[in-house]
Amino acid sequence: VNLGSLLGDRKDFDGAEANWRAAIAAGSGHTQFDAQAWHQAHKNLGTLQEERACGILVQSGGDLAAAVALYDECVQLWTIGVGADHESTKNAQENAKLLRAELARRAGMGREERRAEEVRGIVQQVR
Repeated sequence: VNLGSLLGDRKDFDGAEANWRAAIAAGSGHTQFDAQAWHQAHKNLGTLQEERACGILVQSGGDLAAAVALYDECVQLWTIGVGADHESTKNAQENAKLLRAELARRAGMGREERRAEEVRGIVQQVR
């Protein structure tokens, strides 16, 4: 878990992710594994996935379905890492819900309507 944090600090996010996933996998099958480290690995990986979801959302034309999947993973990880009632877990649930609603709304729009909306979004960002 500490190695994952060090890798994250060095911006090696893929390495950090691999380390935290390995810690989670190791801890899930062993009763002797340090429970605090196991929970911390869930928390850290959830935070990384949240950052990735936010990165997608700030991109013009970002993949909302991918962001939803990341937020869903955050909910799963944080439910173990910090608890289902924790504010971070609830926020990730709400973000996924809002993005699903946006995806459903967009699915009901025609191509020209979606493009016009994208252009409006770009204009608002420029202002």
